[in-house]
Amino acid sequence: MSATRSAESEAELRERLVAAPEDLATVVALAELLAAQSRDREAVSLFRRALALSHDDARAQAGLGLVLHSYDEHRDESIHLLQRAISSDRQSADAYRALAWSLNESGRRREATTVVRAWCAAHPDDPAAQHLLAAYAGAKPPARAADDFVRQTFDDGAANFDSLLRESLHYRAPEALLELLLAAMPRAAAGTLDVLDMGCGTGLCAPLLRPLSRRLVGVDLSAGMLERAAARTGYDELHCAELTAWLAAATARFDLLFAADTLLYFGDISPILGLASAVMREGGWIAFTVEKLPQSGANNFELATSGRFRHSDVHLRRALSGAGFADIRLVETRLRFEAGVAVMGYAAVAQRNPGRDN
Repeated sequence: MSATRSAESEAELRERLVAAPEDLATVVALAELLAAQSRDREAVSLFRRALALSHDDARAQAGLGLVLHSYDEHRDESIHLLQRAISSDRQSADAYRALAWSLNESGRRREATTVVRAWCAAHPDDPAAQHLLAAYAGAKPPARAADDFVRQTFDDGAANFDSLLRESLHYRAPEALLELLLAAMPRAAAGTLDVLDMGCGTGLCAPLLRPLSRRLVGVDLSAGMLERAAARTGYDELHCAELTAWLAAATARFDLLFAADTLLYFGDISPILGLASAVMREGGWIAFTVEKLPQSGANNFELATSGRFRHSDVHLRRALSGAGFADIRLVETRLRFEAGVAVMGYAAVAQRNPGRDN
């Protein structure tokens, strides 16, 4: 839950609301808490209740706009609410991001870009604003998402990350990737592999990888996410580090590298695949997912307005081959839903060329 939301429990807030039904701060705090838990219907009801109490309350406007912006049928209302919220409170970073996305989804790209520029001006040190400006303004994208952007994004979302992915977004990238991996690699005896979970997050992949693992190591940039992963107790080691730096310094060797929705924060994936190959044993396997670039054309990858990169199949095959991988298998798959629309990607599995020197 972000710092702007109440740390009080739902029970405490509901008790206060019974005692003071028209207390605006309590209504908004409870609505924000429910919205953070993806309980949209209840949150919308409370935000509307707050706006009935105070039509110009910026927190309620922003909160309701943030919930509604994912629903096509409420897109225009969301835009109106978010514009009003920003005019009242120019420090509402979440409102800027949601407004830009909503305008872009409505075909109003120029207005969306103006909003992102205003966001950068209001929050010059916000890594998300700076990162997304390249996506909206069509500037040359960075080589990969900035560390501060990734860290902020996942630290802020750590508390509700699992429930959001599984219940709201119907996330299935780890399962799709494991299915492809098991079909490709020779059957391994249970518990025989040294496995690296690259970008392990809250540890959603640990239950899938543990049966294969003699040793299971997780690396992630977000300390907030790693706290959740540690609570799962599925890993032998957890490291809080930027992935490319960790790989470059690693002395251990692995039989399997697994990266569910991690490499989509990298543009050209050739450098990180080279580092990955260097920490693998001969004949080891790599498995990862990325989002699909809708039209390959001459583009290898692009930075989308989500802040994530999308890749072409041509780029994936070229990068894997160049890093010394063979038996390359790419399968198009649905990774999750966003705003009711399927996000398509590739599950990629390949084997490190036997005989290739480290």
